[in-house]
Amino acid sequence: MTRDGSGGGSRSTGRRVARLGWLAALTLGACGPTPPARECLLRVWARPVYAGAEISVIGTWDDWAAPIELSPDPEEEGWWRAVIEDLPPGDHGYLVVEDGVARVDPYNPLTRFASPGGELQEVSLAVIPDCSAPAWSIESLEPTPGGARGVARFL
Repeated sequence: MTRDGSGGGSRSTGRRVARLGWLAALTLGACGPTPPARECLLRVWARPVYAGAEISVIGTWDDWAAPIELSPDPEEEGWWRAVIEDLPPGDHGYLVVEDGVARVDPYNPLTRFASPGGELQEVSLAVIPDCSAPAWSIESLEPTPGGARGVARFL
């Protein structure tokens, strides 16, 4: 109630509506695009050299012990894929195996040396980030007379 006993009328209702509008604008402004996600897994893609070939991937994560089978990609004809989750953060070596013949992943330019089967050879390198630790990426960077100005995004 106001001092004159009128209950506030349209003036107080207008203030409430304005406050609610301001609150809604703030809330909607905070609901921008979803934050960027990091993948802490390994995706391996392969195209079989021979039709009907069996394709798998082996790696350092289990000392080259258990092949992980690739399966046909339902969205990309001729491609096979595997998604390997729950790998610990760090560097992992791996090889694509087609009908028993191991080779470096031709679609991954990163390599390292490891000893699958006891013999040192070049293998593909997968770098798995630590998704429990905060990270950021530089979106843009430009020089200024006093240094540099940039935009970074926290992941």
